[in-house]
Amino acid sequence: MQQYAAADVIGVQTPANLQYFAEQLPHEPYRLEVLFNWTPLEEPNVPRSDYRSQLGLNDKVVFFFGGNLGVAQDMDNILRLAESLKTEPKATFLLVGEGSEVPRLKKAIEVKRLTNVLLLPAVAQQEYLGMLADVDIGLISLDKRLTTQNVPGKLMGYMQYSKPVLASVNKTMISSRSWMTQMQGFAF
Repeated sequence: MQQYAAADVIGVQTPANLQYFAEQLPHEPYRLEVLFNWTPLEEPNVPRSDYRSQLGLNDKVVFFFGGNLGVAQDMDNILRLAESLKTEPKATFLLVGEGSEVPRLKKAIEVKRLTNVLLLPAVAQQEYLGMLADVDIGLISLDKRLTTQNVPGKLMGYMQYSKPVLASVNKTMISSRSWMTQMQGFAF
């Protein structure tokens, strides 16, 4: 609440988030603005990458998650998927990013002996896009306890690079169609 009070403007992702503030904090004079996710139609100077060769993934199906590795992303969900596919020799999970869950993820990967999971530190945006162009499937995971809609920006990158997306999202996201307003007019 202190952070909200200190802000000149609070950016939210969807019109439904405006409604959430109106219902949950009706007497607070916050200035809210919807900031829709977006991505340029063409990303300039994206380096062609050879991550598959560099990481020994040439013959693999690469499931990719890049960005914040935190509690809201329910990274255990992705580890459960990786564990269920650890006997599939071609399935590999590439997790790239930083966040509060990294130390715990490293330990869980080691304890569960998940040899099909690569955990790499965050990279610069252009390098991220180069990696994204070189993977097979984009992953989205949101903690089921989230109570507001959250359309991860990574969805736009996956769409930009025509990647299939495997998503596990919270109930609020599933039960509402307003997140789809972010997709209207979004074409490649």
